[in-house]
Amino acid sequence: MNYKSAEIMNAAQLAQYQFESDTWKRRLFFLLEESVQAKNRIAEILKQPVDMEMVNELEYFQSGFIEKDRLLCALKEELESFDRLLLKRIFEERTHAEQIRNTRKNIRQQMQFAEQSFEGFQKNFNLFLAANIVS
Repeated sequence: MNYKSAEIMNAAQLAQYQFESDTWKRRLFFLLEESVQAKNRIAEILKQPVDMEMVNELEYFQSGFIEKDRLLCALKEELESFDRLLLKRIFEERTHAEQIRNTRKNIRQQMQFAEQSFEGFQKNFNLFLAANIVS
């Protein structure tokens, strides 16, 4: 492989990494929006008469969604840092490709954990509501 084709490959890799980063950001935005909707649902329920056990359960879910928000926001900051790393590579060429690959791998794992964790918690919330809220 000559230098020019290696350069093109690197540009293609960087474009792919940016595409993945953009996909992750959209997914994070969606999960954060889902969290807002769940917290709004909790507020709606609490406007109606509920017993203390229900209040405690809803507080548990409210706290859980707030904790998920923290996790998602921290991941969002890591993605912003990753984007800066990609830009640095594009303009300075001093950033090590290995550092970018390792960061990408780490974020991919964190995204997978965050999605599974959030979706499991959200499922439990919806199951709780389905079992305890009478329409």
